[in-house]
Amino acid sequence: MERIFIKNFKTIQNTEEKWIDLDRLTVFFGEQASGKSTVAKLVYFFKTIPNELYDIIIDSDDISEENIGKKFIGIIKSHFTQFFGTIRNFDNFEIQYEYRPNYVLNISKKSDISVKQTLLWNEIKSIGFFYVNEKKNIEKPSIKQFKKNFFEVFSFQEDALFVPASRNLMANLGGAVFSLLNGLFNRSTNNISENLNLTLLFWAKFSEIRKAFIQSGSFSNLVEDYVILGQNINKDLVNQAEKKIETILKGKYVADQTGEKITFGNAQQVYLDNASSGQQEVLPLLQDIFISLVRQNRTCKIYEEPESHLFPTAQKLLIELIVMLIQNNSQSQLIFTTHSPYILTALNNLLYASLTAAEQKKRTQEIDLLVNPFERFEVQDGKVLGLKVYFLGNGEIKNIMDQEDQLILGNYLDDVSEELNRVFHRLMNIRHD
Repeated sequence: MERIFIKNFKTIQNTEEKWIDLDRLTVFFGEQASGKSTVAKLVYFFKTIPNELYDIIIDSDDISEENIGKKFIGIIKSHFTQFFGTIRNFDNFEIQYEYRPNYVLNISKKSDISVKQTLLWNEIKSIGFFYVNEKKNIEKPSIKQFKKNFFEVFSFQEDALFVPASRNLMANLGGAVFSLLNGLFNRSTNNISENLNLTLLFWAKFSEIRKAFIQSGSFSNLVEDYVILGQNINKDLVNQAEKKIETILKGKYVADQTGEKITFGNAQQVYLDNASSGQQEVLPLLQDIFISLVRQNRTCKIYEEPESHLFPTAQKLLIELIVMLIQNNSQSQLIFTTHSPYILTALNNLLYASLTAAEQKKRTQEIDLLVNPFERFEVQDGKVLGLKVYFLGNGEIKNIMDQEDQLILGNYLDDVSEELNRVFHRLMNIRHD
């Protein structure tokens, strides 16, 4: 299990110096400006570092045993600035990311960013330098073997996708405008905001997913296209996922020669650029989840505020889709941030259904009618597997999963409602006194 340690970075103080374990599904819950996005971006930063370091070894011709560490640090500094802006105004901080037991990348800042000499750091330098020597001495060095050795140090090679809260920023931009902005991104990432950087990164990656749906024309056609290509697909799973997607969208997604649109009712339709903000915001998430269910490929997804612009019933369906993905694609990992107590309540229902199904095996059919088996977590010896939920507030990060009953602690779901009810009852007393 991967984990991250954050000390004194932005709003996160972490005075108790706790590590954050990252499971197959990890949720960060809290108020605005509590540090949720900071944690999510840091995870994404560390997820993308292996590819950045790999590329510098493949592409550089002037790496030596003496300068390989400096080149790695240069890449990390540049990447960090791209994600978080200049470090000049940051206090001293320490951030560690453990990719696998004892393999930690440790980044800190005093006067400048520095990288601690760890087992992981020394091993990737050694593997990198070995390949550099091969390039010099062998006509055709084995890139395949180097790639395997390099990414085994991190225990994975995956293409992480970060979906920012500002994902709708370019939904309606034409191709020419997107290309212009993407060119700006490639030329000068240090001169535009970190949020725009991440949005451009997202659209650069998501454009391939969007293209697949446009070419297929619909969610169901996409499935058939992959079947023709020989992909083994659980038809029952993807059919149920598609039904949830249509309910969230209040219609069917269609792409044809006239453009992308949502069809509904009696041959009615609305083009995507005229659709509601909720439909436009959620469609990229739905397409990303669905194509991952179809492809069954290893992936890491980090979603900011997936519930944005959605009614609570749609939020419930979205969390069910997310759990469907995690439980039915063993290679997927998903991390998301949220303000919504509805999301946590929906998650708690799925947890309780999972625990009940594990205990009451004779009543499985009754439980299946309430909560689909595809949406349930694995339970082993009374413990839910694959989920971590954290609350962020006042600079601290707390695990809010009750270790005894394996549910999300109720006080984090009910605090706001209780405060609203308290004020309402006091007003009633004043009015009717």
